[in-house]
Amino acid sequence: MTATARATRPQHHRSYRSAPKRRIQAMPAQRSDRRIIASMLGIVAFVVALIVSAILINTLSAVESYRIHDLQRELTTIRLDNQSLRTRVNEAASPDKLREVAAEQGMVPAGETGYVSVEAGTIEGGQAAEAPEEHSGDGAESTQAAQDAPQ
Repeated sequence: MTATARATRPQHHRSYRSAPKRRIQAMPAQRSDRRIIASMLGIVAFVVALIVSAILINTLSAVESYRIHDLQRELTTIRLDNQSLRTRVNEAASPDKLREVAAEQGMVPAGETGYVSVEAGTIEGGQAAEAPEEHSGDGAESTQAAQDAPQ
């Protein structure tokens, strides 16, 4: 290379110098102590609120559980009473019991069915019921009183 070529050619000098030195300084804290304390108090309050709400929900659940248990016992008692009443109704409605109660009241079984002939003014067929047996109880007296009453 000639001297003129060297003079016209741009020179690239690599500089291995390090970047300018920066000074490291301690910076003041971005958050103040008050903000940290306020944040910690907020977190503690949130955790306490979670614990209290869990205890409250558990307590309410236990109260409802006892209430449901009491209602189930009451329902069982009512069902037993209902079954007892149904049994009594079925016994009272049985043919034997009805026959017994009717006899106590002075009633007798009906006779054969007859027909009234309006044209002839007679009763055709049929048979009168048997006369009631006299009882010494209240039923006979009330039946006799009902028969003696004016109509």
